[in-house]
Amino acid sequence: MNPEISDTNPHSFQAMEEKIKALERENRILKKKLERSYADRQQLEVNTERKENLLRNALEELKASQASLEERQEAIKELKRAQTQLVQTEKMSSLGRLVAGIAHEINNPINFIYGNLQHLQGYTKEMLATVEAYRQCAPEVDEAQLPVDAEEFAFIACDTVQVLQSMQIGATRICDIVSSLRNFSRLDEAKSKEGNIHDGIDNSLMILRYRLESNERRPAIAVQKNYGTLPAIECCHGPLNQVFMNLLANAIDAIDQQEYNDRADRLPEIEIATRTVSEAAIEISVSDNGPGIPENLKSLLFDPFFTTKPIGQGTGLGLAIGHEIVVQQHHGSISVDSDAGWGTTFRIRLPRYPGAPLA
Repeated sequence: MNPEISDTNPHSFQAMEEKIKALERENRILKKKLERSYADRQQLEVNTERKENLLRNALEELKASQASLEERQEAIKELKRAQTQLVQTEKMSSLGRLVAGIAHEINNPINFIYGNLQHLQGYTKEMLATVEAYRQCAPEVDEAQLPVDAEEFAFIACDTVQVLQSMQIGATRICDIVSSLRNFSRLDEAKSKEGNIHDGIDNSLMILRYRLESNERRPAIAVQKNYGTLPAIECCHGPLNQVFMNLLANAIDAIDQQEYNDRADRLPEIEIATRTVSEAAIEISVSDNGPGIPENLKSLLFDPFFTTKPIGQGTGLGLAIGHEIVVQQHHGSISVDSDAGWGTTFRIRLPRYPGAPLA
Protein backbone atom coordinates (compact mmCIF):
# COMPACT_ATOMS: atom_id res chain seq x y z
CA MET A 1 0.00 0.00 0.00
CA ASN A 2 1.31 3.35 -0.99
CA PRO A 3 1.53 5.65 2.01
CA GLU A 4 1.24 8.87 -0.01
CA ILE A 5 -2.14 7.89 -1.44
CA SER A 6 -3.50 6.86 1.92
CA ASP A 7 -2.38 10.15 3.43
CA THR A 8 -4.01 12.33 0.77
CA ASN A 9 -7.33 10.51 0.10
CA PRO A 10 -9.31 11.84 3.09
CA HIS A 11 -8.47 15.41 2.26
CA SER A 12 -9.25 14.92 -1.42
CA PHE A 13 -12.63 13.39 -0.66
CA GLN A 14 -13.43 16.18 1.75
CA ALA A 15 -12.47 18.86 -0.74
CA MET A 16 -14.50 17.13 -3.40
CA GLU A 17 -17.50 16.92 -1.11
CA GLU A 18 -17.21 20.63 -0.33
CA LYS A 19 -17.03 21.42 -4.04
CA ILE A 20 -20.06 19.24 -4.68
CA LYS A 21 -21.97 21.00 -1.88
CA ALA A 22 -20.91 24.36 -3.23
CA LEU A 23 -22.09 23.37 -6.69
CA GLU A 24 -25.39 22.12 -5.30
CA ARG A 25 -25.83 25.40 -3.39
CA GLU A 26 -25.08 27.41 -6.53
CA ASN A 27 -27.46 25.17 -8.45
CA ARG A 28 -30.21 25.82 -5.94
CA ILE A 29 -29.55 29.55 -6.11
CA LEU A 30 -29.58 29.49 -9.90
CA LYS A 31 -32.79 27.43 -9.83
CA LYS A 32 -34.42 29.99 -7.53
CA LYS A 33 -33.19 32.81 -9.73
CA LEU A 34 -34.54 30.97 -12.77
CA GLU A 35 -37.89 30.45 -11.06
CA ARG A 36 -37.97 34.11 -10.06
CA SER A 37 -37.01 35.14 -13.59
CA TYR A 38 -39.74 32.89 -15.00
CA ALA A 39 -42.28 34.43 -12.59
CA ASP A 40 -41.08 37.93 -13.48
CA ARG A 41 -41.38 37.06 -17.17
CA GLN A 42 -44.92 35.82 -16.67
CA GLN A 43 -45.78 38.94 -14.71
CA LEU A 44 -44.18 41.07 -17.43
CA GLU A 45 -46.20 39.25 -20.09
CA VAL A 46 -49.36 39.79 -18.07
CA ASN A 47 -48.55 43.48 -17.63
CA THR A 48 -47.64 43.82 -21.30
CA GLU A 49 -50.89 42.17 -22.35
CA ARG A 50 -52.80 44.41 -19.98
CA LYS A 51 -51.07 47.48 -21.39
CA GLU A 52 -51.72 46.30 -24.94
CA ASN A 53 -55.38 45.80 -24.08
CA LEU A 54 -55.51 49.28 -22.54
CA LEU A 55 -53.77 50.76 -25.58
CA ARG A 56 -56.06 48.86 -27.94
CA ASN A 57 -59.13 50.04 -26.04
CA ALA A 58 -57.78 53.60 -26.05
CA LEU A 59 -57.20 53.43 -29.83
CA GLU A 60 -60.70 52.05 -30.39
CA GLU A 61 -62.16 54.78 -28.21
CA LEU A 62 -60.09 57.36 -30.09
CA LYS A 63 -61.32 56.01 -33.43
CA ALA A 64 -64.89 56.02 -32.17
CA SER A 65 -64.45 59.54 -30.84
CA GLN A 66 -62.94 60.65 -34.16
CA ALA A 67 -65.78 59.03 -36.09
CA SER A 68 -68.27 60.70 -33.76
CA LEU A 69 -66.49 64.03 -34.26
CA GLU A 70 -66.59 63.60 -38.03
CA GLU A 71 -70.28 62.73 -37.82
CA ARG A 72 -70.89 65.83 -35.70
CA GLN A 73 -68.92 67.99 -38.12
CA GLU A 74 -70.89 66.55 -41.02
CA ALA A 75 -74.10 67.13 -39.08
CA ILE A 76 -73.06 70.75 -38.46
CA LYS A 77 -72.29 71.20 -42.17
CA GLU A 78 -75.63 69.65 -43.07
CA LEU A 79 -77.35 71.90 -40.55
CA LYS A 80 -75.64 74.97 -42.02
CA ARG A 81 -76.57 73.79 -45.49
CA ALA A 82 -80.19 73.32 -44.44
CA GLN A 83 -80.17 76.69 -42.70
CA THR A 84 -78.80 78.37 -45.81
CA GLN A 85 -81.40 76.61 -47.93
CA LEU A 86 -84.19 77.73 -45.62
CA VAL A 87 -82.90 81.29 -45.66
CA GLN A 88 -82.60 81.16 -49.44
CA THR A 89 -86.09 79.73 -49.85
CA GLU A 90 -87.64 82.28 -47.53
CA LYS A 91 -85.62 85.13 -49.03
CA MET A 92 -86.54 84.13 -52.56
CA SER A 93 -90.19 83.70 -51.64
CA SER A 94 -90.32 87.04 -49.81
CA LEU A 95 -88.40 88.81 -52.56
CA GLY A 96 -90.63 87.33 -55.24
CA ARG A 97 -93.81 88.34 -53.43
CA LEU A 98 -92.46 91.83 -52.76
CA VAL A 99 -91.29 92.37 -56.32
CA ALA A 100 -94.48 90.95 -57.80
CA GLY A 101 -96.58 93.09 -55.45
CA ILE A 102 -94.68 96.27 -56.32
CA ALA A 103 -94.87 95.49 -60.02
CA HIS A 104 -98.62 94.90 -59.75
CA GLU A 105 -99.22 98.12 -57.80
CA ILE A 106 -97.17 100.19 -60.27
CA ASN A 107 -98.52 98.48 -63.35
CA ASN A 108 -102.10 99.79 -63.18
CA PRO A 109 -101.38 103.53 -62.76
CA ILE A 110 -98.47 103.51 -65.21
CA ASN A 111 -100.61 101.80 -67.84
CA PHE A 112 -103.24 104.52 -67.28
CA ILE A 113 -100.60 107.26 -67.68
CA TYR A 114 -98.92 105.54 -70.62
CA GLY A 115 -102.19 105.02 -72.46
CA ASN A 116 -103.44 108.57 -71.86
CA LEU A 117 -100.14 110.11 -72.92
CA GLN A 118 -100.66 108.79 -76.42
CA HIS A 119 -104.08 110.46 -76.56
CA LEU A 120 -102.70 113.66 -75.01
CA GLN A 121 -99.97 113.86 -77.65
CA GLY A 122 -102.59 113.51 -80.36
CA TYR A 123 -104.87 116.14 -78.77
CA THR A 124 -101.97 118.57 -78.33
CA LYS A 125 -100.95 118.17 -81.95
CA GLU A 126 -104.50 118.85 -83.09
CA MET A 127 -104.91 121.89 -80.81
CA LEU A 128 -101.63 123.41 -82.01
CA ALA A 129 -102.68 122.82 -85.60
CA THR A 130 -106.07 124.46 -84.85
CA VAL A 131 -104.42 127.49 -83.23
CA GLU A 132 -102.09 127.83 -86.18
CA ALA A 133 -105.10 127.66 -88.53
CA TYR A 134 -106.85 130.45 -86.56
CA ARG A 135 -103.71 132.55 -86.78
CA GLN A 136 -103.62 132.09 -90.52
CA CYS A 137 -107.31 133.06 -90.83
CA ALA A 138 -107.11 136.05 -88.48
CA PRO A 139 -103.65 137.59 -88.90
CA GLU A 140 -104.81 141.06 -87.78
CA VAL A 141 -105.66 140.03 -84.17
CA ASP A 142 -104.28 142.44 -81.61
CA GLU A 143 -101.58 140.46 -79.75
CA ALA A 144 -101.98 142.75 -76.74
CA GLN A 145 -105.33 141.08 -76.10
CA LEU A 146 -103.75 137.59 -76.05
CA PRO A 147 -102.33 135.99 -72.86
CA VAL A 148 -98.98 135.40 -74.61
CA ASP A 149 -97.36 136.96 -77.64
CA ALA A 150 -96.46 135.06 -80.80
CA GLU A 151 -92.85 134.41 -79.83
CA GLU A 152 -93.76 133.07 -76.40
CA PHE A 153 -96.51 130.94 -77.90
CA ALA A 154 -94.04 129.41 -80.35
CA PHE A 155 -91.78 128.46 -77.45
CA ILE A 156 -94.70 126.99 -75.46
CA ALA A 157 -95.87 124.97 -78.46
CA CYS A 158 -92.38 123.58 -79.10
CA ASP A 159 -91.69 122.90 -75.42
CA THR A 160 -95.07 121.21 -74.93
CA VAL A 161 -94.24 118.71 -77.64
CA GLN A 162 -90.82 118.04 -76.06
CA VAL A 163 -92.31 117.68 -72.56
CA LEU A 164 -94.85 115.15 -73.83
CA GLN A 165 -92.09 113.24 -75.61
CA SER A 166 -90.01 113.18 -72.41
CA MET A 167 -93.02 111.98 -70.44
CA GLN A 168 -93.59 109.29 -73.07
CA ILE A 169 -89.96 108.15 -72.75
CA GLY A 170 -90.22 108.15 -68.94
CA ALA A 171 -93.47 106.20 -68.97
CA THR A 172 -91.96 103.70 -71.40
CA ARG A 173 -88.97 103.24 -69.11
CA ILE A 174 -91.24 102.70 -66.10
CA CYS A 175 -93.18 100.10 -68.09
CA ASP A 176 -89.89 98.37 -68.93
CA ILE A 177 -88.89 98.38 -65.26
CA VAL A 178 -92.26 96.93 -64.24
CA SER A 179 -91.89 94.25 -66.90
CA SER A 180 -88.37 93.52 -65.65
CA LEU A 181 -89.61 93.25 -62.06
CA ARG A 182 -92.31 90.80 -63.08
CA ASN A 183 -89.90 88.77 -65.17
CA PHE A 184 -87.31 88.85 -62.37
CA SER A 185 -89.68 87.39 -59.80
CA ARG A 186 -91.00 84.69 -62.18
CA LEU A 187 -93.24 83.32 -59.43
CA ASP A 188 -95.08 81.22 -61.99
CA GLU A 189 -91.82 79.53 -63.02
CA ALA A 190 -90.63 77.82 -59.85
CA LYS A 191 -90.15 74.62 -61.84
CA SER A 192 -87.51 74.06 -64.46
CA LYS A 193 -88.38 75.14 -68.00
CA GLU A 194 -86.59 76.26 -71.13
CA GLY A 195 -85.78 79.93 -71.52
CA ASN A 196 -83.30 82.60 -72.62
CA ILE A 197 -80.52 83.40 -70.13
CA HIS A 198 -79.91 86.82 -71.71
CA ASP A 199 -83.41 87.98 -70.72
CA GLY A 200 -82.65 87.33 -67.04
CA ILE A 201 -79.35 89.25 -67.24
CA ASP A 202 -81.00 92.19 -69.02
CA ASN A 203 -83.81 92.29 -66.46
CA SER A 204 -81.27 92.42 -63.63
CA LEU A 205 -79.38 95.23 -65.36
CA MET A 206 -82.61 97.17 -65.82
CA ILE A 207 -83.39 96.92 -62.10
CA LEU A 208 -79.83 97.95 -61.13
CA ARG A 209 -79.65 100.73 -63.72
CA TYR A 210 -79.83 103.50 -61.13
CA ARG A 211 -76.73 102.09 -59.37
CA LEU A 212 -74.71 102.28 -62.58
CA GLU A 213 -75.10 106.05 -62.81
CA SER A 214 -72.29 108.39 -61.78
CA ASN A 215 -71.97 109.59 -58.18
CA GLU A 216 -69.63 111.71 -56.07
CA ARG A 217 -67.05 108.89 -55.86
CA ARG A 218 -66.84 107.75 -59.47
CA PRO A 219 -68.10 108.28 -63.03
CA ALA A 220 -70.87 106.14 -64.50
CA ILE A 221 -70.14 102.44 -64.78
CA ALA A 222 -69.92 101.25 -68.38
CA VAL A 223 -71.48 97.85 -69.05
CA GLN A 224 -69.99 95.81 -71.88
CA LYS A 225 -72.29 92.98 -73.01
CA ASN A 226 -70.46 90.39 -75.09
CA TYR A 227 -73.31 87.99 -75.66
CA GLY A 228 -72.71 84.84 -77.64
CA THR A 229 -75.37 82.86 -79.44
CA LEU A 230 -76.84 80.71 -76.68
CA PRO A 231 -79.38 77.92 -77.02
CA ALA A 232 -82.39 77.86 -74.73
CA ILE A 233 -81.55 75.95 -71.55
CA GLU A 234 -83.77 74.15 -69.10
CA CYS A 235 -83.50 75.87 -65.72
CA CYS A 236 -85.36 77.64 -62.92
CA HIS A 237 -85.20 81.21 -64.18
CA GLY A 238 -86.37 82.94 -60.99
CA PRO A 239 -83.51 81.62 -58.78
CA LEU A 240 -80.96 82.17 -61.57
CA ASN A 241 -82.09 85.78 -61.91
CA GLN A 242 -81.30 86.15 -58.22
CA VAL A 243 -77.78 84.83 -58.87
CA PHE A 244 -77.23 87.35 -61.68
CA MET A 245 -78.59 90.13 -59.48
CA ASN A 246 -76.20 89.22 -56.64
CA LEU A 247 -73.16 89.01 -58.93
CA LEU A 248 -73.92 92.35 -60.60
CA ALA A 249 -74.64 94.05 -57.25
CA ASN A 250 -71.35 92.69 -55.85
CA ALA A 251 -69.49 93.96 -58.92
CA ILE A 252 -70.97 97.44 -58.39
CA ASP A 253 -70.07 97.32 -54.68
CA ALA A 254 -66.49 96.35 -55.57
CA ILE A 255 -66.19 99.21 -58.06
CA ASP A 256 -67.55 101.65 -55.47
CA GLN A 257 -64.59 100.70 -53.23
CA GLN A 258 -62.09 101.68 -55.93
CA GLU A 259 -60.44 105.10 -55.91
CA TYR A 260 -60.58 106.59 -59.41
CA ASN A 261 -59.46 110.22 -59.02
CA ASP A 262 -60.52 111.06 -62.60
CA ARG A 263 -58.14 108.46 -64.05
CA ALA A 264 -59.05 108.21 -67.71
CA ASP A 265 -57.08 104.98 -68.10
CA ARG A 266 -59.19 103.13 -65.51
CA LEU A 267 -62.85 104.04 -65.84
CA PRO A 268 -65.30 101.80 -63.98
CA GLU A 269 -66.52 98.94 -66.11
CA ILE A 270 -68.47 95.69 -65.86
CA GLU A 271 -68.23 93.10 -68.61
CA ILE A 272 -70.83 90.39 -69.08
CA ALA A 273 -69.92 87.62 -71.49
CA THR A 274 -71.76 84.47 -72.51
CA ARG A 275 -70.63 81.62 -74.69
CA THR A 276 -71.47 78.05 -75.62
CA VAL A 277 -68.95 75.68 -74.04
CA SER A 278 -70.24 72.56 -75.77
CA GLU A 279 -73.44 71.16 -77.17
CA ALA A 280 -74.54 70.47 -73.62
CA ALA A 281 -73.28 73.45 -71.60
CA ILE A 282 -73.04 77.25 -71.57
CA GLU A 283 -70.91 79.75 -69.61
CA ILE A 284 -71.73 83.17 -68.16
CA SER A 285 -68.99 85.44 -66.80
CA VAL A 286 -69.35 88.70 -64.88
CA SER A 287 -66.15 90.79 -64.58
CA ASP A 288 -65.40 94.08 -62.86
CA ASN A 289 -62.28 96.24 -62.68
CA GLY A 290 -62.58 96.90 -58.94
CA PRO A 291 -59.88 96.31 -56.31
CA GLY A 292 -59.99 92.50 -56.58
CA ILE A 293 -60.08 89.84 -53.86
CA PRO A 294 -57.06 88.89 -51.70
CA GLU A 295 -55.79 85.34 -52.29
CA ASN A 296 -56.39 84.24 -48.69
CA LEU A 297 -60.11 85.10 -48.93
CA LYS A 298 -60.98 83.30 -52.17
CA SER A 299 -61.63 79.96 -50.47
CA LEU A 300 -64.11 81.61 -48.07
CA LEU A 301 -66.26 83.47 -50.60
CA PHE A 302 -68.98 80.82 -50.86
CA ASP A 303 -69.16 80.10 -47.11
CA PRO A 304 -72.47 81.10 -45.49
CA PHE A 305 -72.37 84.41 -43.59
CA PHE A 306 -68.85 85.29 -44.78
CA THR A 307 -68.59 88.83 -46.11
CA THR A 308 -65.87 91.40 -46.75
CA LYS A 309 -68.33 94.27 -46.69
CA PRO A 310 -68.71 96.61 -43.69
CA ILE A 311 -71.22 95.73 -40.99
CA GLY A 312 -74.72 96.50 -42.15
CA GLN A 313 -73.89 96.38 -45.85
CA GLY A 314 -73.68 92.63 -46.40
CA THR A 315 -75.23 89.47 -44.95
CA GLY A 316 -72.70 87.00 -46.35
CA LEU A 317 -75.50 84.99 -47.97
CA GLY A 318 -75.50 86.23 -51.57
CA LEU A 319 -72.65 84.09 -52.91
CA ALA A 320 -73.51 81.14 -50.65
CA ILE A 321 -77.07 81.13 -51.95
CA GLY A 322 -75.80 81.61 -55.50
CA HIS A 323 -73.51 78.61 -55.09
CA GLU A 324 -76.42 76.55 -53.79
CA ILE A 325 -78.64 77.56 -56.74
CA VAL A 326 -75.98 76.93 -59.39
CA VAL A 327 -74.31 73.79 -57.99
CA GLN A 328 -77.02 72.00 -56.01
CA GLN A 329 -80.17 73.04 -57.85
CA HIS A 330 -78.84 73.22 -61.42
CA HIS A 331 -75.83 70.83 -61.20
CA GLY A 332 -73.57 73.53 -62.61
CA SER A 333 -70.36 75.13 -61.37
CA ILE A 334 -69.30 78.58 -60.20
CA SER A 335 -65.72 79.78 -59.84
CA VAL A 336 -63.85 83.02 -59.21
CA ASP A 337 -60.66 84.48 -60.64
CA SER A 338 -59.26 87.64 -59.12
CA ASP A 339 -56.12 89.70 -59.51
CA ALA A 340 -55.67 91.95 -56.49
CA GLY A 341 -55.76 95.55 -57.62
CA TRP A 342 -57.18 94.81 -61.08
CA GLY A 343 -60.56 93.14 -60.75
CA THR A 344 -62.59 89.97 -60.33
CA THR A 345 -64.36 87.55 -62.66
CA PHE A 346 -67.07 85.08 -61.66
CA ARG A 347 -67.77 82.25 -64.10
CA ILE A 348 -70.91 80.14 -64.11
CA ARG A 349 -71.31 76.99 -66.16
CA LEU A 350 -74.76 75.52 -66.61
CA PRO A 351 -75.89 72.34 -68.35
CA ARG A 352 -78.47 72.78 -71.11
CA TYR A 353 -80.62 70.16 -69.44
CA PRO A 354 -80.41 68.18 -66.15
CA GLY A 355 -77.64 65.60 -66.18
CA ALA A 356 -75.76 67.10 -69.16
CA PRO A 357 -71.92 67.31 -68.86
CA LEU A 358 -70.37 70.72 -68.16
CA ALA A 359 -67.20 70.22 -70.22
